[in-house]
Amino acid sequence: MLLTLPAAATGSPAPIPVDGTKLAAGEHILWLAERPGQPLDMRQALDALRTGAFRPGRQPILNFGITRPPHWLALRVENPHDTPVSRRVEVRNSWIDQLDAHLLLADGTLRQLRLGDRQPFARRPVPGRFLAFDTDWPPGTSLLLMRIVTPDPMMLPVAFGQAGRLAMANLHEGYGYGALYGLVLGLLGFNLVLYLRLRMPVYLAYVVFLSAFLLMNQSYTGHGFWWWWPNAPNWQQWANVVFIALFGLAQMQFALTFLQVRKRHPLAWQMGQGMSLVMATLVALAAMAGAQGIAVFLSIAGTMTLAWYALALGIHGVLQHQAGARLFVAASSSSLAGGIVTAVTVMDWVPFTSVGYHAVEAGVAIEAVLLSIALSAMLREARVARMQAEQVARTDPLTRTYNRRAFIDDAEQAALEDDRRGSDSSCMLLDLDHFKQLNDQLGHAAGDEALCRVSDTIAGMIRKRDILARWGGEEFVIYLPDTGEQAAERLAQRIRRAISALGINNAEGRTLIRLTVSIGVVTARAGKEARDLEEMIRGADEAMYRAKEAGRNRVVQGRPEWTHRDQGATLH
Repeated sequence: MLLTLPAAATGSPAPIPVDGTKLAAGEHILWLAERPGQPLDMRQALDALRTGAFRPGRQPILNFGITRPPHWLALRVENPHDTPVSRRVEVRNSWIDQLDAHLLLADGTLRQLRLGDRQPFARRPVPGRFLAFDTDWPPGTSLLLMRIVTPDPMMLPVAFGQAGRLAMANLHEGYGYGALYGLVLGLLGFNLVLYLRLRMPVYLAYVVFLSAFLLMNQSYTGHGFWWWWPNAPNWQQWANVVFIALFGLAQMQFALTFLQVRKRHPLAWQMGQGMSLVMATLVALAAMAGAQGIAVFLSIAGTMTLAWYALALGIHGVLQHQAGARLFVAASSSSLAGGIVTAVTVMDWVPFTSVGYHAVEAGVAIEAVLLSIALSAMLREARVARMQAEQVARTDPLTRTYNRRAFIDDAEQAALEDDRRGSDSSCMLLDLDHFKQLNDQLGHAAGDEALCRVSDTIAGMIRKRDILARWGGEEFVIYLPDTGEQAAERLAQRIRRAISALGINNAEGRTLIRLTVSIGVVTARAGKEARDLEEMIRGADEAMYRAKEAGRNRVVQGRPEWTHRDQGATLH
C-alpha cells in the first residue's frame, strides 16, 4: 500500500535520526487526543496531522494523566544513509491495553502492527515488559503513527534506537528489580518461617503485606504478564486494579495488627475495617460496571487514604509511647511519601521523572526493611518478656531463690549429669528452728526478714553450680552436684554456724532472737542405676527431722531410701 507522507508543518519537532539511541523521545513527537466517542482511523489521523491538529511534545516523556481518551502519536524518523537501518521502537509503559502502529515508510510502503495487553503475550514481536518492535527504516524520512489506548495513567516514554542498547537499558532496570525482589522475598521467607514457628498473627499479616506488594509491583511493571499469566489478557486488564487494592487492604490489616488497634482502640479498629470495606466495595462496583479507569482511580485513591489512616494510627501510638510505633511511623512515612510521589507523577500532576516513577518502590523497600526491624524488636521484646515470665514462675517472690518447680527441673538435670559422669552427689534440706515462735513474737515482717537473710547467707556459701531453692515455708533445699558425703557434711556445718551467727534485731540494734537451723544431708554414690532425686529429698527430709528430734541446731547425715545394686547395700 502506497501513501503520501504529509509535509512537516512549521514549528513541528525535528525528525529523530536513526543514528543514536533515545530512551525518551517525547520532544520529537506530535500528539493528538481523540474526542470522547469519536475514534479516528489512520487516514483521519493523517488528515489531522496535515491540518496541524497535532500538538508538539514539550517533555522527553509524554504524560497525559489517568482515564484519558485514546491518543495518537506521530514521530518522523530520518535515515540519512543510502541503505535501510534497523532500529527499535519501544513504548516503555507496561499497562497499555492496545497500541496500533502505522509505519509510513520513506519508500512509500505501509506496515501496520497491533500490540498491547489485550493480546496474549506470545504475540509480541519483541518479548519483554514493554511494547516494542523492530523496523528496517529506508533512506529518507518515514512517519510512525501510533494510537494508544489505556484506562490506566497514560504515561508514554517512547524510546527509539539500536535494539541492543534498548535491551541493555532494560537489563539494567532488571538488575534493580532483581535486587528489590530479592530483598522482599528474603524478608517474606524469613517472616513466614517466624510465623510458622511462633504462630503470631503479626508475622502472617506482614507476609501478606509483602506478598501483596510483590503482586502489585509485578502487575504494573509488566513482570506478571510476562512471567505468570502470559495467556490471560483479560485478567491482565484488571490485574493492576485488583493488586493495587489488595496492597492497600493488606497494608491496613498489617497496621491494625502491628499496632494492636483492636485491643487498644476498638473504635479505631472498626473505622479502619470500615474504610477497607468501603474501598473494596467501590472498586468492586466499578469493576462490575466495566469502568476500568474509575476502578483504577478508586484503587489508587483508596490505597492512599488507607495509608494516611495507618500513619495516623502510628502517630497516635507514638504519643501513647507504644513499643514499635516510632519505627512504624518512619516505615509508613517512607511508603506513603513514595506512593504520593509516584501517584502524582503517573497522573501528570507533576513533570515525569524516573525518580518520581520509581519512588513507590523505593519507599516500600525502605518500609519493608524498617518494619522487619520493628518486628525483630517485637520478637526480642516478646522473648525477653517470656523469659522474665518464666523466671518469675521459677522464682520464690520473697527470697528470690528458685521455687520448688525450678529446683526439681534443674536438679533432675544435674542428677542425670552426675549419673553420666559417674560422680557422687548430695542433697540437704534445711529448716529454721522455732520459726513459728519468731512469727508470733515479732510478726511476719520479721519472719520474712529472717528467711531472706538465711537465703542470702546460704547463697553466698555455695558454688555456682549448686542449686538452692526455697522448698516451702521455712525450709530450704540444696542439690550439690559432684559432692561426696564428707564434703556435704562440712558445707552443712559451715552453713549451720553461719546461720547461728544471725539474729533479728530491734530498732536499737539489740538482738531479740538468735536464728538456728536443723539440716538433713543425704549422699547418693555413683552406681549403675540412675539416682532418684525424689528419694534423695525424702532421705534428707527424714534426716532433718531426726536433727529436730535430737535438739535442733545440728546436722544429721541420712541415706536415700534406695541404694545401687552394685554396692550390695540394703534398704533401711
